[in-house]
Amino acid sequence: MRRLWTWAMACGFVSVALAGQASAQEPAFGDPGHVAISAERMFGYEHSTVTRTTAGMETSTTNNSFSLLTNPAGILSGYGWPRIGVDVFVVRALTVGGALGFLYMAPEMGSNTRLFLVAPRIGYAATLAPGLAIWPRVGITYWNISNDSSTSYSSSAFALTIEAPLAIQLAPRVQLLIGPAVDIGVGGSTSSTVGGTTTSMDQKYTDIAAHAGLLLFL
Repeated sequence: MRRLWTWAMACGFVSVALAGQASAQEPAFGDPGHVAISAERMFGYEHSTVTRTTAGMETSTTNNSFSLLTNPAGILSGYGWPRIGVDVFVVRALTVGGALGFLYMAPEMGSNTRLFLVAPRIGYAATLAPGLAIWPRVGITYWNISNDSSTSYSSSAFALTIEAPLAIQLAPRVQLLIGPAVDIGVGGSTSSTVGGTTTSMDQKYTDIAAHAGLLLFL
């Protein structure tokens, strides 16, 4: 009986040790020193508004759209385009990072189009339950769209960006990001050149949206 009890205790200690080792190998989302790499705004819903000012006169255009791996609104707003995010947990739950996006389209017939986006930000990941966290973030987003056809066009805008995605664990180190985002237009401009004549105007883009993407926690 004593041997059986000793063996049971040994097995118990080994089990606890292995469980502790496994727990140590799989960090919790928000642990300091780790990096979150994410594919963001892969699909979702957007309500976009652009306000343009020409000679003191303002005009506004709105658009509602669902997106999947792109922005069906074309050049109406660049905020909805997919991007790659990299965020570092500098201390427990606090992140510093940003996102980058680049798109180049060269159709056989038509002009070449380029889009560039950069979005630095800070955030805080608060754990709500095992495998579930909310990750509010705030930052600035800037984008530029241009083409190089005979009728050249360039459009840019920047905004205060506020996001509050939920991080839902799908597998060890893999999270689903889903939640609201608001890009509050601060400024920007657009210009087009036709026959040597250039027309430009000020503009502001504002998006209210819900987006989803995937995250890898390293």
